[in-house]
Amino acid sequence: MVSILATRYNNLQSRIQAVYGNAISLSSGTGYGQTVRSSQVVPLTFVDKTFDPSTDVNYSTDTITISGHNLIDKQFVRYNANGNTPIVEEMNEHSHYYVKVIDGNNIQLYLDESFTRQLNFISGASNTHILTELDAESVEAEDYFNLYKDIVSARIHQVGPAFTIGNSAALAIGDVIAEPYLQDLETLMSSVETDRALIADPSQVSEEILRDGTNTPVTSVRTSAWNGTRSHEINLTFPTQGQQTGYWNAAGEIIFTPSLTGYSGSKSGDWSTMLSGIGSITFDRTGVNVSGVANFVDSTITPYNLTTSYQLLAERFGASYANNRFRIYAKRNSNNQLGFKVEFADLDSPGGFGVDENVNGTLTSLVELYRPLGTMIINGVTYNTVTFNVTGLTVQSL
Repeated sequence: MVSILATRYNNLQSRIQAVYGNAISLSSGTGYGQTVRSSQVVPLTFVDKTFDPSTDVNYSTDTITISGHNLIDKQFVRYNANGNTPIVEEMNEHSHYYVKVIDGNNIQLYLDESFTRQLNFISGASNTHILTELDAESVEAEDYFNLYKDIVSARIHQVGPAFTIGNSAALAIGDVIAEPYLQDLETLMSSVETDRALIADPSQVSEEILRDGTNTPVTSVRTSAWNGTRSHEINLTFPTQGQQTGYWNAAGEIIFTPSLTGYSGSKSGDWSTMLSGIGSITFDRTGVNVSGVANFVDSTITPYNLTTSYQLLAERFGASYANNRFRIYAKRNSNNQLGFKVEFADLDSPGGFGVDENVNGTLTSLVELYRPLGTMIINGVTYNTVTFNVTGLTVQSL
């Protein structure tokens, strides 16, 4: 069994931290804003123990004498013949073994930590041979399992649970992780990095109405007649900057759908046609997307480059009443809060009789989320893949 070097493990842990953990900045396009379970392990400090087989090896008991060795039971060491004739079979030289302490000056080497397969030495060697302590570079099952959960969480968020990995995390705490386990995670990590903007499985997302802290929808509805300009303003708040940026990085969306129903009259009918024509306006990591037709869409604005003043995202005008318009704006209130304004402007001039009729019917400004949210099951235990705490606040109703 080959142990995982700390430097190699730490490199892999840094890569999943970049994709799964907090984004580095507001403008960063990577980092899901999640709490990473794994952490860096202590880098290896090599400590060599030397001995001369001609004087320090008892071949009848396969015991090595190293005065004051300070080793402990089950410690991992690597043997190096140092260019001399090895005391083990040549194919096993530079391999790793478990220490069994006989006393403060004597040890034996085993192929397993249960001490059932003792290493038998070959006589005839001499000069300086080396045992290198490797405890600091051995990554144990708990380290591996935490890293496994982080990487698998990100992958399930991206593609759902229907993928395979060669080695599961069903390991006993205290096991030293073999090379194939790390290779599997490195392969999977490359896929996670490639697909970091992907969310393709419905089990990993919640399509829901945006609600405030009291669980009340922030959607605004107006049933009384109106004229002039009516605005629906909301705030979208996250617990932290990392969650705010991570929400978009993890393919989260906010969706606005305006509508006018139950109306009468040509002007109100034109409004209804205008709003149904623009459809739903989605704001996500790529910017503004309109399901219908708009007269204007700003393709340069994304959640990462909003300013502290309202910026126009999309606009549509009426047909028969061309001065009437629908607009939607966005701004950044703080590092963890965005503001949005949905504007209905009835600006058409009065007709030939000098009458500017009101707009009637039920005017609705619906606000929804496409919120990344999912779970996974490992060894019968349920874990979150990604989760975001998002709340809305109505600043102004229609």
